[in-house]
Amino acid sequence: MTADMNSKDSQATPEWSSPERRFGDKELPLIANEIYIDIITYFDPPKDQSHSKFRAIAKERKKVLGNLALLCRFFHFVSLPLIFEVLASQRRIDQSSGTLKEDYIPFLRSVSSGTDPLASNNCSQIRKVYIDVVENPASPARSYLKTCAAASSKMHNVTTLMLSRLLLTGQLLESTSQLSNLTSLNLYYCDISLGILAADVLALASSVKLESLSLMFPYNNYDHEPQALPAGIHMTDLVL
Repeated sequence: MTADMNSKDSQATPEWSSPERRFGDKELPLIANEIYIDIITYFDPPKDQSHSKFRAIAKERKKVLGNLALLCRFFHFVSLPLIFEVLASQRRIDQSSGTLKEDYIPFLRSVSSGTDPLASNNCSQIRKVYIDVVENPASPARSYLKTCAAASSKMHNVTTLMLSRLLLTGQLLESTSQLSNLTSLNLYYCDISLGILAADVLALASSVKLESLSLMFPYNNYDHEPQALPAGIHMTDLVL
């Protein structure tokens, strides 16, 4: 199987020949790539993984895609973006074992370190990130949030970021401001770290050129009137 690279733009697009098919030493007729793509994309995980039900479906489909990716280079090329397009990490207590679970921590640490080429390549496929914390008073989430913030700053192709039920820290805001392709930011029921003002969140919205900003706080932390959006913001969707 060969791949020809189209160099019309900076991100060349591979043009794959059909994978070879054999039964022992006997060559079998080729199957059009479009048919393979239709089969593989049938297992595309849900794009919205903000709910545990959708995350469970995504987990099963990613297992199938991971197995398909091992069959040949073409299957790998098609499956990999589907596996990593959405990253949904949650910190929670597992109901069956009663133990603390933190999703994707080894991967996030590899991404933040920048020393693992495979992790960096997979990171480049990520377009949507969901980070959700079910807080456990006996085990504060500071270390988990620090890991998420360090990794997310390296996810330069992310367009959608949802932070849910966590403490919004200065490090999280700073890492978010480095996402140059971010167009949609959702902050759901996040508490605000001391020292962070509403103006800081709005300034972030200006720096990353958002099209959609959704802010849902558990209560009003501020005793002053809402501030106007900074100049230069051209959002088409704003939910407060």
